[in-house]
Amino acid sequence: MDEKLKNKILLLVIVLMVGFLLMALSSNRAVGHIKRDLDQERYKRIVAEENLSKSSAKINSLETELSATRDKIQNVQTILQEGKSETTDLKVQLERMTKAKEALDKKIEELKNATAPAAVVEEPKPAAASTP
Repeated sequence: MDEKLKNKILLLVIVLMVGFLLMALSSNRAVGHIKRDLDQERYKRIVAEENLSKSSAKINSLETELSATRDKIQNVQTILQEGKSETTDLKVQLERMTKAKEALDKKIEELKNATAPAAVVEEPKPAAASTP
């Protein structure tokens, strides 16, 4: 019986070893899948971080450009306001000059009218021709 017991134990040990071998292979395959998935996740994270970094740099660049554009618009608006102010001043000066011209034209007409009758009065009348 000793031999049969040894054979049974040996057979049991072999079956257990085959079972452990299969479990080890299965675990190794599962660990391989998990490692591959982990590597893919890390790769995706690195790519996402690079994209985020590029996007942040682009956003900063666009914000700087937007700020510069706003400054330019502000400068143009300031220049436009100054131009409008100067145009208003020129219109006021033109109106004053027009009124002054009209006043001078009236005075010139008045002076012409005042000197015209005096010139007519001063003209000598032709002497009556003597009749023989």
